[in-house]
Amino acid sequence: MNGEPILFDDYHSLSQLHIDLLHSVPITSPVITEVERKLLNHPQTGRYTCLAMLTRAILIELLLYSFADPAQKRRIRQSLRETYYDLPERWRQPLREALARMQWTEVLKEEERANA
Repeated sequence: MNGEPILFDDYHSLSQLHIDLLHSVPITSPVITEVERKLLNHPQTGRYTCLAMLTRAILIELLLYSFADPAQKRRIRQSLRETYYDLPERWRQPLREALARMQWTEVLKEEERANA
């Protein structure tokens, strides 16, 4: 959150803003992503809410990936990999499960091999 303190009072306003944005702007909006980034770092955000937000982001990456050229595909894989390792450990397991269901596991393994 760019060094901003996390306030417990702001959780409800962020959560409501997130819901409002999901119903009013395209699902690919960077504004949604920014609000989700703040919610993911908020201690009051529940596991399933985090999983839903991460899943939305991954689905968008899947859409972009399917239309990307090889260089863009590599950037998308690298970005997803970096995002995964930046997450707190408590969010990695549900994300691993979601990635496996969406068949992204092999894509990430390909990026791991390329960076080895």
